Amino acid sequence: YLTGGFSVSINCFFLFLIIFKSPSSITPYKVLLGNSAITDLVFSMSTTFLQCRLIPHKWAFAYIALGPAKYFGEQVSYYTYVLQLHSLFYKFLCFPLSFGFRYYILIRPVPTMKQLMLLLFCIWLLPLAQSLCFINSQSNSIAIREYLAENKPEYNLTGW
Repeated sequence: YLTGGFSVSINCFFLFLIIFKSPSSITPYKVLLGNSAITDLVFSMSTTFLQCRLIPHKWAFAYIALGPAKYFGEQVSYYTYVLQLHSLFYKFLCFPLSFGFRYYILIRPVPTMKQLMLLLFCIWLLPLAQSLCFINSQSNSIAIREYLAENKPEYNLTGW
């Protein structure tokens, strides 16, 4: 909880600085900075809430929620896991944007905030589609528990 709480508070502070304290000369770049801060904030909140434990076995991975999400049931844990993967995938897609933005403004006029937001929205559609597909691919948790009990008996999963 310590690193998650630290990450959430730092990203909130970062958002405050971007919105209220950044100079007007970097206004278009604020869109990319804010996008990065919001994505990191969502990822850190979902990671802290879920605290996922992966159990690998042959062709599959099973995950167990060890954080507060486990008290809200399997569906909340699964949707939090989907949100975590969604924000991670989106973060990976947006990572090169700041480098590309700096190169782009050297050779072309600075894009407007509206153009940058449209670009970010178009990039976001890919992780959204991935998340929607992933939501519909949830496996039966009883079958997973039985599989793990048979193949990974060293894990005591009676409390999950």
